[in-house]
Order: sequence, then C-alpha cells, then structure tokens
Amino acid sequence: MAAEKRKLHKVTFTTDLESQRVNVGFSPRKGREVTNEDTHIYLNTILSGAHVGMLSILSTLPILRPATPEEKELNAYIFKDEKRDNALFKSRKQIYDGIANTFNMILNEAFPDVVYVENTRKYQQEFVFGKSNEEIDEYQKSIEELANMIRTKEEEKEKEKEV
Repeated sequence: MAAEKRKLHKVTFTTDLESQRVNVGFSPRKGREVTNEDTHIYLNTILSGAHVGMLSILSTLPILRPATPEEKELNAYIFKDEKRDNALFKSRKQIYDGIANTFNMILNEAFPDVVYVENTRKYQQEFVFGKSNEEIDEYQKSIEELANMIRTKEEEKEKEKEV
C-alpha cells in the first residue's frame, strides 16, 4: 500500500545579518502572493511557530526567583541581590518590551480598523463618566445624526454603482 502524500505548508524565515534583511518564504504558493485560501493556514503556522520557537529560545534565559507568599501579600518584589537581580530584570524587561512593541506594531498595522473602533468604544465608555444626562443625550443625538448621514451617503454610492 502506497504511503499517503501529506499536504505540507511551510513558512521559512531567513536572516541576512550583513544587510539586516529578513526574507519570508511560503510554500506552496501560487504566483508571487499568498492566496486567500492559504492565509489562515500560514497565519496559524506563523503564530504557532513563533510561540514554540520563542518559548524554546526564551526558556534558556535566566529568570528572577518567584515571589514569596509574603511578597505577593504586600504586592511587592524584593531583589535578593539588588545589583544582579536589578540588572537581570532590566535585561528581561528590555526583551519583554521589544516583543510587546513588535506584536503591538503588527496589530496596529494589520488591523487599523479594529484599533480605531476599539479606541472609539473606550472613549465612549469613558465619556459618560462625569457627564450630565443632558450631555450624554446630546452626544448620542450627534452620533445618531452622523450615522444617518453616513448610511444615506453609502446608500447613494451603492445606487450610483448599480446605474
């Protein structure tokens, strides 16, 4: 019985240290771009690969000792060897911030629409605090007027496309 051929998807990262360029390759792909049908497969491959790969690399780094129950109760952390532990914390914090900033940049660049809508939702939730009922009603009325205006313009654009 012949072995079943597996359908493999591969994402390859290659770094040129001299030019400081990173190339990413996808296999299989049709043409120069990743197809829509493969997007989820490649995205999951990259996320899972980043998770596994980064943890395997980061787990080799030294780590601060766990907080004691007493420290947790006071919501504090005491550096046992202040100079060494503080240096280790700063080193780990720099790596942490670099990873966090990179992923935040990816999210902001790839999902500007989601970021904007989430920011408006947060603004609207914070807006109601410290405002009178009249101010809130006025704001909601402004939102409703804006919604009607935008929806009317969109309907007009759709009708123009049909003609």
